[in-house]
Amino acid sequence: MIQQKAFKAAKILNIRPDFKEKSGQDFAVINKGGIELWPVAKSNLAPVDKKLLFISPYPDLAAALSMRSPRPVWLYDRIDDIQSMGLSEKSGADWVMLVCTPADFVKANLLADRWTYGPHEVTVMMGQEADLINKLVAYYQQAQRG
Repeated sequence: MIQQKAFKAAKILNIRPDFKEKSGQDFAVINKGGIELWPVAKSNLAPVDKKLLFISPYPDLAAALSMRSPRPVWLYDRIDDIQSMGLSEKSGADWVMLVCTPADFVKANLLADRWTYGPHEVTVMMGQEADLINKLVAYYQQAQRG
């Protein structure tokens, strides 16, 4: 469940999650020192950075990236939960990095194809959490400067 992942990320970040919104298919947004749950139906209104949006199923990775950058990081439980997620064409990120588990690679690519429109470029990254933490934290910090 997304609540468990949000609690895990919150513990790493030493913050308290805000679970006011609940809809059954939720994702978490780590932003400005807090974690909030958002309904997938309102994903086009969730906080994003204009340059880069990072979306991950891994709470340790999401927390590590959040500690190193002021950009919002989205956390999801299962790729099936975010299939109906939309990105705003006006306020959405220019580049979306969608991380997925090896089992969800095909579904993540189908979702990325749907999201690649207008200004959005979508990159799908597959891997295990420990491997991705080592590789992406440095890359994410570099993207923050650029």
